[in-house]
Amino acid sequence: MLLSIASPLRSVAERRGRYLWVIRPRAFVMRSRTCNQGQQTARRVESDWPAEIDQTVGVHGVTRAPFPLLAELPDSLRGVILDFHWDLDRLHAVRLPECEIPVVELAWHLQLPFWAVDGRPFQVAPAQVMADPERHAGQWHRTMASDLRYPLDGYVGPAGRITILDGVHRLLKATAVGQPAIQIRTLQVCDFDAIAVPAR
Repeated sequence: MLLSIASPLRSVAERRGRYLWVIRPRAFVMRSRTCNQGQQTARRVESDWPAEIDQTVGVHGVTRAPFPLLAELPDSLRGVILDFHWDLDRLHAVRLPECEIPVVELAWHLQLPFWAVDGRPFQVAPAQVMADPERHAGQWHRTMASDLRYPLDGYVGPAGRITILDGVHRLLKATAVGQPAIQIRTLQVCDFDAIAVPAR
């Protein structure tokens, strides 16, 4: 299904098992495809991501600071965590469209080692924390203390897949409490300069 969105709507409509996702308050084209594997819906959003990209160079030629832990990044997180250093306050200051997405479509994040253990980064996946909350008490407490009233923040990657930038604890909490859908704000590549920390 090919949809052309040209109005500032924000909704998810479920029609005959298909989620129609309105993501951008400007003319925007997206593809929605339903898979018949359980209740999962696979969606690819057309992205403005170039075929080849150096993420440390902004769209206006501004040089971005590299991600500080890039050398320690495991292969499983390459292509998920951005290569440049971005700032949380800058991210929250950007006005972005917000929409609702089924939690199951973001569940793949829960298998990736986003979180640190004993000061060592990228050691444990959210699913491991949920499976053994006593062993990972700090991350579990942070998860259950997170506020689901706030949307996640993500970006549309090169394959059109939505990837979370901020809010993995909220995603895990939504999964743990059985919440079926969650709000998310989504950046495109053209938005990256607004959140990037400039190189010095």
